[in-house]
Amino acid sequence: FNGQKIVDASDLRRRIALAQVGSQVSLTIRRGDESRSLTLTVAEQSTQYTYAPQGDEGWVSPIQGIVVEVLDRRTAERSGLRAGTAGVVVREILNHTPAAYSGLQAGDIILEINREGVATVEDFRRLVEKYEGKSVILLVSRAGRLYYLSLPS
Repeated sequence: FNGQKIVDASDLRRRIALAQVGSQVSLTIRRGDESRSLTLTVAEQSTQYTYAPQGDEGWVSPIQGIVVEVLDRRTAERSGLRAGTAGVVVREILNHTPAAYSGLQAGDIILEINREGVATVEDFRRLVEKYEGKSVILLVSRAGRLYYLSLPS
């Protein structure tokens, strides 16, 4: 990032956040032996939500710090869930948020929030907004086992 080595994803997010809006930054991406250089313009985020790169299917909760995406059939099968099970997959957990300290892990599948089913990312968003400022109990599937996790407000 602008000629400086990035340690991890958090380091990259921090550097982007510190860059001046409207400025151009250089980014070199390396994968294996290949590298590619890009020039990007830093833009201000216009909403209170941060969307994951794949469009509206991913969403960051500003309250809990959980990035989720829709549970697809293949992921459900690999996780040992019955056909037709609905939920959202935890894609990422933001550092220094209640979720980061809750025991929730990337790859967990959220099935319920406070005993209300979560079938889509929109359901997740609606329920997090509904329980904003309150503690929530998540029903989570991890490696074929069900767990309840409490996330403080």
